Amino acid sequence: ATQSVIQDLAKSGSVVINGRGSNMILQDEPGVMHVGLTAPMETRMNVLMNREGFSRKEAEKYISDMDKAMTTYFRRFFKSHQLDPNNYHLVLNMGALTVQDASEMIVNASRKIVTEAPAEPANCTAIASNVSPSGIPRSQRDGIARD
Repeated sequence: ATQSVIQDLAKSGSVVINGRGSNMILQDEPGVMHVGLTAPMETRMNVLMNREGFSRKEAEKYISDMDKAMTTYFRRFFKSHQLDPNNYHLVLNMGALTVQDASEMIVNASRKIVTEAPAEPANCTAIASNVSPSGIPRSQRDGIARD
């Protein structure tokens, strides 16, 4: 079910899909760009504490649980690891970048990969700000943002 939803969304036009193994499901789809976001544990914990109101202990447990679940999911369904850089066109360390800088880098890279890329980096800022530097969607939103 997840695979067909992701494929349908990708065919519907300009869309950003956060996670769900979409980089693997759409790996051979033309005009699709795969971006991986990573960050040091401290950065990831700070984001969750600030944005979600988690305690340090809650943030650490949440990240640990999510990382384990993601590893299991990728291993089971894709025989791969979610952090393998070969599964992405671009991998950004959000511990070293602002959301604005990352947005600009993504837009610039997408111009080379995707023919219908937004004209201005500002168009992607709202999308990038919806994803925490931990790569975890805010408040467990559905993971899909349209520009």
